[in-house]
Amino acid sequence: MSIEPKIPLLTQIARLRFARAHSVLASMGLHPSQYSLLLHLSGTSGINQRELARQLFIKPATLTAALRRLEKGGLIEKQLDSSDKRVFRIAISALGKEKLAIANQKIALLEAQIFQDFSPQERTNFEQLARRIRDNLLAMAKDEASKCL
Repeated sequence: MSIEPKIPLLTQIARLRFARAHSVLASMGLHPSQYSLLLHLSGTSGINQRELARQLFIKPATLTAALRRLEKGGLIEKQLDSSDKRVFRIAISALGKEKLAIANQKIALLEAQIFQDFSPQERTNFEQLARRIRDNLLAMAKDEASKCL
């Protein structure tokens, strides 16, 4: 497989990592974006859709479609908010937790393969640099959040 050298390196890495994750998760009937949603929901006790969209930097309409698919598959549950009956709280279901645990194992194996030729120090250095890139992007996204959503 060859990649156009004019494509920026981070773009190449992101595309290749996404393609590998897609392949790994497809065997479970999951898309990488669904995996990310389940992973995010596993850290909450129920979150409203607007807040979830804001935290994930995606449009509410995009999130609605993804949640519909996850709910149809029994991987999430929607419940009316106890204090505001116009709002639904979204939580990962028991089945979603089971599927997420298996997906986490598969993604951990993928990550191990990605970093197989790295020394522990190289991996630490990479992770520190990657966090700085992420933080810079998040700072830019906060400035642009109102435009995106």
